[in-house]
Amino acid sequence: MNNFLNKISLSLIFIFSMSQGHANTKISNCERGEEVFYSCGTGKKIISFCASPKESSSAYLEYRFGVPKKIELSYKATEKDLSKKFNRAEMWGASNASTVIWFENNGVDYILSDPVKGDTTMEIIKNQKIISKLTCKEDFYGATAAASNFIEEKEQKEFFNLHGHE
Repeated sequence: MNNFLNKISLSLIFIFSMSQGHANTKISNCERGEEVFYSCGTGKKIISFCASPKESSSAYLEYRFGVPKKIELSYKATEKDLSKKFNRAEMWGASNASTVIWFENNGVDYILSDPVKGDTTMEIIKNQKIISKLTCKEDFYGATAAASNFIEEKEQKEFFNLHGHE
């Protein structure tokens, strides 16, 4: 009987430790060793911005959309290809503020908006029309305001001018 209670106790401890470990596991599209610049889940898919490991000889910042091991879209800014970059602006309004990161890939704009109040969203815009809008719902981590050599800081008015927003 004592052996049976010990097995139950050990099983409960194992189950509890596994559930605690899973609760703290952060899901992203970043590979082991990469820095998670920002990541969030949209339900079935994950939006991630992954930075090169600190000890890497070739630095980068890469946007990845999809699920781990099955990336549907990626966009990478590197030191070697200065034509690809990310932009960021701090947006201020009467009742809210937001950090906006955007990039253009093959004529399509990808705009991540991370407001102080409200949901983080990713808008995909082609020909100045929103073709998709994803809302981050879970597994948020990282910081859209963090420093990166691959993000060009813009003024709020530059964002509006570039994308026809008002």
